[in-house]
Amino acid sequence: MERIPLAVDTSVFRPGDQNAARDSLGIPREKKILFFGSYLHDDPRKGMSFLADALRILAVRLRQDGGSPGVDRAVLLVAGVTSGDWLDALPFRRIEMGYIDDDARLALAYQASDMFACPSVEDAGPMMIPESMLCGTPVVAFDTGGAPDLIRSGETGFLAKYRDSGDLAEGILSLLGARNAGGMREAAWAAARRLHAPDVVTARYVELCTELAEERP
Repeated sequence: MERIPLAVDTSVFRPGDQNAARDSLGIPREKKILFFGSYLHDDPRKGMSFLADALRILAVRLRQDGGSPGVDRAVLLVAGVTSGDWLDALPFRRIEMGYIDDDARLALAYQASDMFACPSVEDAGPMMIPESMLCGTPVVAFDTGGAPDLIRSGETGFLAKYRDSGDLAEGILSLLGARNAGGMREAAWAAARRLHAPDVVTARYVELCTELAEERP
């Protein structure tokens, strides 16, 4: 069985200057930005309850670890429809963007961020993983769906144990303090482009069609 990933528009989802993206969105340059979101946060398939637990664990770790950025330096960038109730209980400052229906603005959010967190537990993609990585932003996600195809822990992000909030927190913490952030951003872009760039996907469909045609009697 041939499995060909969906194409992502690389003219929109591409690396950009992080400071320029932050200035455009009104995000502080000096903070560590953790971006996450989904259309509806209360959809259990999106795993926001696991992320909430992970962020509570993260807050404790940041207070204990003197070498970490600190709770005051980490800012949550949130996209999607949310009541805010679970976010209010967290000790992090947050910036809510609401539902983003413009790809160019979504790309800016990825470019402005230090990482993207994807806590989905039931999802064929999700497409936000390759979108983020094409913008050069590493991803922390559970080991499910399309995440294992793109994420290599310590190289392009962090692949956490399935439904393990503690491991998800460890992944976020590791990216917050990553010493090879620049190299990781380049590797994330390259990994996503290798699978999801339109020219790559088109070539794979052409190759598949050619093979099928040759196999016909």
